[in-house]
Amino acid sequence: MEKFDAFYFESYDFDYENLIAKFYYSFDSKEQFIEEVDFSKSNIKLRSDLNYSIVDNFLFSIHIAL
Repeated sequence: MEKFDAFYFESYDFDYENLIAKFYYSFDSKEQFIEEVDFSKSNIKLRSDLNYSIVDNFLFSIHIAL
């Protein structure tokens, strides 16, 4: 297995319609992979007055934890 110098938390995005979050990572920006979390099967309901900065903060925290 190739040895890498760094692990990167590249980015994340969230599909508000389908309630699917995608988290992007890489090793040395060469070997990239995506982790997907499907919230559609949970009891999560998005409010009409949703504060998107709270969702962004939540996704950032999950990105690091995963």
